Amino acid sequence: MKSLSCYTIAKNCTDATDCQYGIEELQAYMRKLDDTAKPTPKTVRIRYFRLTEKLKKYKPQQA
Repeated sequence: MKSLSCYTIAKNCTDATDCQYGIEELQAYMRKLDDTAKPTPKTVRIRYFRLTEKLKKYKPQQA
């Protein structure tokens, strides 16, 4: 997991763009693991969940 940037950690993201970049990076990492038939580490899933939750705070749902 040392190939992931600091944007994959929710507390390091300061706006929606940072969160989106981190989510895209984690998705690519998970696809790479799927291609090699390796399980996704729990840490990666937690980071993904936290980033999606933080992104929801930056982009409120429209009525």
